[in-house]
Amino acid sequence: MNNFKMTLQYDGTRYLGWTKNEKSVKTVSYKLEQVLTRLLGQPVTLHAAVRTEPCVHASCQVCSFEADLPFSPEVLKKQMNQYLPMDIKVLSLLPVSGRFRADLGIRAYTYEYNVCTASVYDVFHSRYQAHFFPAPDLALMKQAASCLIGKHDFQSFSPVRKKKGTKKELLYLDFIQNKEQLSFRLTANAFLPSMPQLIVGTLLEIGQGKRSPDCILSIFEGNETPGNFCPSDGLFLTEIQY
Repeated sequence: MNNFKMTLQYDGTRYLGWTKNEKSVKTVSYKLEQVLTRLLGQPVTLHAAVRTEPCVHASCQVCSFEADLPFSPEVLKKQMNQYLPMDIKVLSLLPVSGRFRADLGIRAYTYEYNVCTASVYDVFHSRYQAHFFPAPDLALMKQAASCLIGKHDFQSFSPVRKKKGTKKELLYLDFIQNKEQLSFRLTANAFLPSMPQLIVGTLLEIGQGKRSPDCILSIFEGNETPGNFCPSDGLFLTEIQY
């Protein structure tokens, strides 16, 4: 068998994430494996860089699989895009070393969260951004972001309670602001479940003046709870660094 690296994008609106513990037809991985199995006539197991959560989108998801191809990877890519739903598309499909697995050896992940700050919501982008008006104070959010950068125990920024593996390193937290659009760009060596949504929700409350930038330290210490959970509609997986 040969090993392949597949880069793809998808609109997560209709799906229960990349995968779930139980086999579900409403997951991105199920749709991909179903099409691959049909085209290749053999069962295929995908290894994904990130198991994105329900309704989270990806502009750059990476996965790998082993298979015997009866034709070239380029032909398989074209056939997959023909049979996949319109909200899942393969960007590239390349043969790689047998040692490569998409879920191993990752140095950093990047998520982007998009917020519409216009007084009237743009209905044509409602599936891909949250709505927050008036626009939050960027200076306050940047002050709070400085407390988030670095290696911390982010357990308080996730609804999942784990005894181990909750220390992560947030490498970058950037803000991109246009007239009526605000994007949060978060890069970390790993993320806990729902960590990006809770970080953004907390920063938005700080930017609105509901909380002090110093609340970040209190949240880390367990003396305060994080902000409201931001809807996953505005969250995109945008980059994976190996």
